[in-house]
Amino acid sequence: MKKYAGIILILFLAFSLYRCTTDSEEVGKRRSGPPPARFIFLEQESIVAFFEATHIDEYKKLLPSIFSMPEKPLCMVIINNFHKMESAPP
Repeated sequence: MKKYAGIILILFLAFSLYRCTTDSEEVGKRRSGPPPARFIFLEQESIVAFFEATHIDEYKKLLPSIFSMPEKPLCMVIINNFHKMESAPP
């Protein structure tokens, strides 16, 4: 009798816990929006520079066809140093 009581208790707990997780609306919904961030950047130092493009033909080749040529074509260069991060790789 104790053997069957133990099995019944385990089945009861398993089904009741299963029901708790599947009744929630959040379980069935897919998460909308962007995926969670892998790394969290807390502090950074940056150097940003803008240069006027001199090779206009090369600039036109790199520009996607849906964009029009700007009046003053610029090239932006950024150097970042993320010196304080959370969840960063070693």
